[in-house]
Amino acid sequence: MNSKIIEKPITSNRKVYIINDGEKMTVDAQNCLLKTLEEPPEYATIILICNNEAQMLTTIKSRCTKISFKKLTKNNIIEYFQKQINETVSTRILKLSEGSIGRALQIKDKEELYKDVENILNNIENIKKSEIWSLSETIYKNVDDISEILDYMNILLFEEGKTKLEYLNCIEIVENAKRRLKTNSNYNMTIDNLLLQIWEEINEKYSRS
Repeated sequence: MNSKIIEKPITSNRKVYIINDGEKMTVDAQNCLLKTLEEPPEYATIILICNNEAQMLTTIKSRCTKISFKKLTKNNIIEYFQKQINETVSTRILKLSEGSIGRALQIKDKEELYKDVENILNNIENIKKSEIWSLSETIYKNVDDISEILDYMNILLFEEGKTKLEYLNCIEIVENAKRRLKTNSNYNMTIDNLLLQIWEEINEKYSRS
């Protein structure tokens, strides 16, 4: 993009670049983009779409105009599913989509994967510490979806945390795992450590003994 953006538009007056999932850029990628953001060509518009502003470098954010979008209502999402894909959206998807059509579609398209993630958190309270590794397989084999898996875990933990404080405490454990994966930590060891720490937090009375 950095090399293409300096080429003047031929068939129009402007060039528009959209970078989706901006928070997934590595630190190196964001630094590489920084020079272009500092001195963009006058004919160019760059749009960064980001779900997690905390993952963006301060230097990137300081050179952008921030536009926040409000969450859609449940009725908005129901209407979209009915008109665009002629399907009825489930209560589960409505609850977990957090007002985002994109997230609702993501949950729908990967329903089996998300069910497996739910089962992991549902079972982690009822198994022995030595059985933790039996829950890891689903996450091991879905390395390409790890970002969505961890985000979904946090949604489930937040929902459960409304009645059980220990589940809220687990959100920071998931965020730490995200940070370790961004620094290229060993994938399987990071997942094992994630599930072990969640087990210990949820089963605190057992870890004390």
